[in-house]
Amino acid sequence: MNKYIIYTRVSTTRQGESGLGLEAQLQGCMEYIREKNGHFLQEYTEVGSAWKGKRRPQLEEALRHAKEANATLLVWMLDRLTRRVSEFDDIICKNGVKVAVATNPDADDYALMQIMMFSENESKVKSQRAKDSYKIRRQRNPDAVFGCGTMDKVKAMSEGRREAAISNPNSRRAAAVVSTMVKEGKSLRAIAARLNQFEFPTPNGGLKWYPSSVKNLISKLITQP
Repeated sequence: MNKYIIYTRVSTTRQGESGLGLEAQLQGCMEYIREKNGHFLQEYTEVGSAWKGKRRPQLEEALRHAKEANATLLVWMLDRLTRRVSEFDDIICKNGVKVAVATNPDADDYALMQIMMFSENESKVKSQRAKDSYKIRRQRNPDAVFGCGTMDKVKAMSEGRREAAISNPNSRRAAAVVSTMVKEGKSLRAIAARLNQFEFPTPNGGLKWYPSSVKNLISKLITQP
């Protein structure tokens, strides 16, 4: 019988105090374990960001426990664990810990790595575009206040959108299909066609998927650095 250590994480203290997000993650992981006829050992919960350089003591403890117990580290979504390819590689290679993602039950380490690489690259491109745009606007009007005003507010809004995506049932249903097709090397257009074929609702409740909406699903739901 496979053994599982569950790791759950939310980004803000307010979310941790209210339990929003954490309960949904735990329930999803427990359902995964039941479907796999596995054995639940322990849950580790983190309240804090996964940005680069941020120490996460609960994750460290979960990894230690999983390695000692020869258990699989289970997370609800991949970005609850990490948003960086390098860190994911450290977890599965240097630490030697097996990883499973409840919303991507058929994805192996290779598939998860490919999903993360794709999403990380997309995020870097978007980030650079935003920085370039901001720089141009700042040069044109040095005294203006653009967007949310501070990077902290921008990050808070991004985290809020990501938490909303995690709890969206339409997104969760589509995630497994997207994960499998990314592993198979399918294009965004092909993935969108498959989702339309099986009449998966979009996160907003629509009935039509496009390559751009598939890309958004991957970047918001699976991982983002």
